[in-house]
Amino acid sequence: GQKGIDTYIQNTAIYPEKAYKKGIEGTIIVEFTITETGEVSDVTIYQGGNKLLEEEALRIIKNMPSWKPAIQNGKPISFTYIQQITFKR
Repeated sequence: GQKGIDTYIQNTAIYPEKAYKKGIEGTIIVEFTITETGEVSDVTIYQGGNKLLEEEALRIIKNMPSWKPAIQNGKPISFTYIQQITFKR
């Protein structure tokens, strides 16, 4: 759930060195799909700001472990998820 993804992001995120040194902060919103098999796909920036922060947000989500897929009428389905990732010094 959300608590698990938040913990994953906190443990995985690496503040881009160039952005940190320049004092760049921001929130990046990433949109992605969880497939019927639980794989992460179609990762895109929904709302960005700084390219360095966007690249790190994409890396985090693309490397996320598989999920349990959503179930509808007893069958797994794909669903779109939107996740906010905040970089603050």
